[in-house]
Amino acid sequence: MKIHSYGIVLESLCEEDIEMVRLWRNSELVRPYMHYQEHIEANAQKEWFKKLELKNNYYFIISYNGCKLGLIHVKEIDWQTSCGEAGIFIGLPEFSNTLVPVLATLTLMDFAFQTLKLQKLKAKILRDNLKVIKFNLALGYRSVSINSEQSYAYYEVTSNEYDSASKEMKSSLGKMEAPFKLEP
Repeated sequence: MKIHSYGIVLESLCEEDIEMVRLWRNSELVRPYMHYQEHIEANAQKEWFKKLELKNNYYFIISYNGCKLGLIHVKEIDWQTSCGEAGIFIGLPEFSNTLVPVLATLTLMDFAFQTLKLQKLKAKILRDNLKVIKFNLALGYRSVSINSEQSYAYYEVTSNEYDSASKEMKSSLGKMEAPFKLEP
């Protein structure tokens, strides 16, 4: 599956990309911000990919101008509660502090709420990652659980909260916005 929006392409993760993703995931740019911070071996990455239930997990490679640069997902979807967990990481440092992660996130959230018809997304964020927390709050996420014994805080956003919060952001991006297009 391919999703085109805001000049971004999200393409379903395939086996040919899992080694690239593993290298990104093990890098010092990404690993310190992840819940699981151990080094991931190639065989473990292959096993993880083989066990993914595709109907409940949507992982996409983020591309911009033909350059593969990161991974974004909605995973562990519970179809009864219409909720999944969203996440992203950027594997190439030259894209970390650009508009590209913002555009990829908007594209994924539009897909989750408009195409998958989810009602809620959850996110798990390091408590000291203030930049990411601020961004998620701007998207309508709200804190639902902060445990002083854990390094992570939990956030969630409903479809309506996202629509309301992202309206101004999307309006600013209006000139860039390409029609949302989904390819099988």
